[in-house]
Amino acid sequence: MTIEVKPGWMAGTKVVFQGKGNSKVGMLPSDVVFVIEEKPHEVLKREGHDLIIVMKVALVDALTGYTAPVSTLDGRVLMVPCVEVLKPSSEVIVKHEGMPINISSDHTNSSLHTNDTTTTTSACDKVRKRNTDKRGDLRLHFHIVFPNQLSASQKAAVRHALTELK
Repeated sequence: MTIEVKPGWMAGTKVVFQGKGNSKVGMLPSDVVFVIEEKPHEVLKREGHDLIIVMKVALVDALTGYTAPVSTLDGRVLMVPCVEVLKPSSEVIVKHEGMPINISSDHTNSSLHTNDTTTTTSACDKVRKRNTDKRGDLRLHFHIVFPNQLSASQKAAVRHALTELK
């Protein structure tokens, strides 16, 4: 049996091959059910249709702004401007750069039924074609990296620069 896993399918999505399981004389054959599991990604975390990435940012960049280079799952590199002061609780959202949204990823534990190894129910295919342009968001979170030490003159310069912000 072959399953073409579609982009955006969520963990728990079931693919059911009706009547392709064990059978006994006088009984209908059972179904074969596959349940999709997600492998964790080394950088990105999935929340629903959104993807989250934690960016390490130097304190100077967090305070003065920078452009974050973000690698996407499809191999592109997005240059995301971060112009506001970044705090550990800050989030920058890049619209429509998350996971594809399709019928089988709309609900965990949704099922796709098939009578052969290569096609899914026609209603699923129609909805999937309508939704191929819809995607979740990419959400950037930040880990601010502080310097391990500052010299006396650096401390004085930082104090002088930030004193008027009190």
